[in-house]
Amino acid sequence: MQVALNTHETEEELRRLLAALLASGLVATLVGAGLAALMARRAMRPMAEALAIQRRFIADASHELRTPLTLMSTRAQMLRRSAVAANEDPAGLDELITDANQLTEILEDLLLAADPRADGELETVELVGVAREIYARFTEYAAERSIVLKLGHVPAHALVRARAAALQRAATALLENALDHAESSVVIEVRHEAKRVLFEVLDDGPGLPVDAEQHLFERFASSRVHNRDSEPRSGRHYGLGLALVSEIAHRFDGGVYATCAPGGRGARIGVWLPATNTTERAAQ
Repeated sequence: MQVALNTHETEEELRRLLAALLASGLVATLVGAGLAALMARRAMRPMAEALAIQRRFIADASHELRTPLTLMSTRAQMLRRSAVAANEDPAGLDELITDANQLTEILEDLLLAADPRADGELETVELVGVAREIYARFTEYAAERSIVLKLGHVPAHALVRARAAALQRAATALLENALDHAESSVVIEVRHEAKRVLFEVLDDGPGLPVDAEQHLFERFASSRVHNRDSEPRSGRHYGLGLALVSEIAHRFDGGVYATCAPGGRGARIGVWLPATNTTERAAQ
């Protein structure tokens, strides 16, 4: 007995079923991708709006502050000319002009940091010069708080690729933090470590609480806001200084660190940046 069966219709049905499955799978994939993109966009919208508001605020504040700073610098220069003409010492006016120029540079750096499209050109910055400059600026300020400010170990050169105004901001924030918690002395140091340059500030205050290093550089962290009298030295603390230090360090491929000072008394807080080739050869 011989039986013959025509499978053409069955094969055609299978092909149509396979085509339908492929088409439905493709449509489902496209619909799922579209829904995922829409949900992700809706979820990111509040964060994007908050970031845009922050950038607008920084840009507006920097722009509005630029005019009074320019006027202040101009008036200080005019007063200096008058003092020189009257054979008077213009030292205080020179410092005022320097501070006004530094504030202007800080505003320019803030504008660059607020604009994600503007990377800004990096420059070779001498960290030893930054250390000596803030030491000179804050010596009298520290003395008014009965704190001895010292310039500790510094090498001959410590060059990094960054922006001078940004490093001035970071160094100032580190020093202000140390002065707020020091008992009697603060030391500024610059050191080489492998292919890195370290800028650090040591204070003899109460030190760091347990596990403080994990969140010390977060915004609004306030684990070290009290001095030996258990009261803030200089008004309200917002916990932004060290967070800004961390952001500046990471902008230039660096990092931050915080440990207890040698002997377990006080804190050692600093920032590290990659050393330039010139600095590496000088250190060797």
